[in-house]
Amino acid sequence: MGDLVLKNAALLFKWWWRFASEEGALWRRVIQSLYEEDQGILVGSNVPILNGPWRAIKKLVAEDTPISQAFFKNLEVKLGEESKILFWKDPWVLDKPLRVVFQELFSISSQKTETISNMGWFEGLTWRWTLSWRR
Repeated sequence: MGDLVLKNAALLFKWWWRFASEEGALWRRVIQSLYEEDQGILVGSNVPILNGPWRAIKKLVAEDTPISQAFFKNLEVKLGEESKILFWKDPWVLDKPLRVVFQELFSISSQKTETISNMGWFEGLTWRWTLSWRR
């Protein structure tokens, strides 16, 4: 039985990864429309109310299980100039999104939905952050 659970999780994570990598796909636009998904490279972890396969995928991502921990531990995200990786919502530095690790900072940020590329600029070879906070 354990092998079936693991195989199912692997297939669900595969769809989650495909959602992140197939930007122009019609099925992705349908999911974004139905479930109001962010435009980030990786989907958020809020579980939708509607039933269906996407709910099972989101539930697996949201749960803190050994399977999801192994997935995120081995996840590699590459940054680029036109990156669509969300600074606070995508797990790009650690195995969890920064909004989870730094909840208080996230709560006062005025850039909650920004991509990394909109959070600063290059000055020569040095990246300069432009973090903005609410008072």
